[in-house]
Amino acid sequence: MGSYGYNLSLFPGATLSAPTVNIIGTDATNGSNLNLFGTITGSTANVSANTVNANSAGGFSVSQGGTLTLHVAGNVNNPNGAAAAGSTAFNYNYVPVTMQGTGGTLTVRPSAYTSQAQFVNVLVNGNATLGGTGYTPPLALGANIVPNASYPNSHLVVSATGNLSLGGFNWPGMLYLANVSSASNPTVLSSSGTITLTGAVTNVIPTNVGLGGGIWFMTNKALSGISSANYVETNTNSYVNFPLASGLAAAYGKVNSYFYGATPNANASNLLTTQLLPSSYIYGR
Repeated sequence: MGSYGYNLSLFPGATLSAPTVNIIGTDATNGSNLNLFGTITGSTANVSANTVNANSAGGFSVSQGGTLTLHVAGNVNNPNGAAAAGSTAFNYNYVPVTMQGTGGTLTVRPSAYTSQAQFVNVLVNGNATLGGTGYTPPLALGANIVPNASYPNSHLVVSATGNLSLGGFNWPGMLYLANVSSASNPTVLSSSGTITLTGAVTNVIPTNVGLGGGIWFMTNKALSGISSANYVETNTNSYVNFPLASGLAAAYGKVNSYFYGATPNANASNLLTTQLLPSSYIYGR
């Protein structure tokens, strides 16, 4: 499909299918919202839009080894998902993505995060590798920056019924990753799904975050691949969270070598730097 400056909707039961599907909308000023009550299917799907909305019967289906790239200026979610499920849990407010066979690559590239918070909630049926977001982390380990008090905190929620893999992965704000038992019960965690780190993971934004800036690894399995090179870095006043029943927070908190957080510089309070997180900030929820 070509460029468009208006909303595009797929109605229930409709399928837009091709080996490669390109949906190229215009920016947030001119609209171009994508409403998915039907399904976009292909080996490669590239979407550029303001917002992407879907319900539990719509979304995307990607062939084994395929890719889905979402370049968005607004939100990606199902605003009515929780209400339709008779719940208040944000976990239901997802856009469904089916990764066929052994899985594929999901890439979310926000484009307006420096001026407004963007909210993305995706549930993968199957396994997924998370591609790069295009966001450059502002605070390297041991470095210093001057905080920007007005910088927005965007949220990314990715749940998967299979396994998740990510590395060299940066997101501008709260990051929630979960292995879930099924799309119909996204608040129930899987007993077998894994999260693998193949590089560093950071969600630091260049501001002094008060609340809601942490990282959530909602998995019952120890993080695979975590190391001095494949570390985790989060925001000021923020926790790295694990399911309480898994015991992972207590285990990682005993000897923390891999989890870092931004913090005011003790010698220059107008600057932010980094530190190994205190064990109390590796938290069981």
